[in-house]
Amino acid sequence: MVKDDDNADRGLVRVVDDLHEVTDKTASEQLTIGDLLDKVGERSHGALVLVPALLAFLPTGGIPTVPTIMAAMIVIIAAQMVFSPDHIWLPRRLRGFTVGNSRLRGGLRWFRPWAQKFSWLFRNRLTFINERPVSYLVVLALIAMATTMPLLEFLPFAAAAPSFVMVVIGLGLTMDDGLWTLAGLGLAVASLAFFFYLLFIVIL
Repeated sequence: MVKDDDNADRGLVRVVDDLHEVTDKTASEQLTIGDLLDKVGERSHGALVLVPALLAFLPTGGIPTVPTIMAAMIVIIAAQMVFSPDHIWLPRRLRGFTVGNSRLRGGLRWFRPWAQKFSWLFRNRLTFINERPVSYLVVLALIAMATTMPLLEFLPFAAAAPSFVMVVIGLGLTMDDGLWTLAGLGLAVASLAFFFYLLFIVIL
């Protein structure tokens, strides 16, 4: 997987600040996913996972179709982490998808103090988890969590649960902190087990 050149510089607070800068500089009420991804850097796998996961987790995820679009984006990004690790490409239609500027700005303002407060929890450790072959499990977890989001979107804010799991994984990748990636994998297993349990109850 492609790692960030400066782990501290590409930390969670920096990613949030980068996104906030885009919202402040955009006069329009709508801004595109492409603008946000360009700001965090298209060669940073962790940030590319983290941005759509955050958009689905923050209040912007309450907008109809946003969780499903973000899930599709994460599936495409995750697949390319295996088959095209040197460059991540997204379809023009996905890059052109828009989110509400004011809603995103408000969500980032709420989220930033928490990001800063807990930034000390991240450091370079267990980095082999973010590298092949273990990273294939990370890709599978991201795809599995993303595929649950379209169904969960029918329940208000239910898609925030898998989004949170992918935020944790995205943090582990962005900070090259394998402990957080491992925690995300554990949450993914627990979330999938609970999801299929609920699905089993509904079917029967």
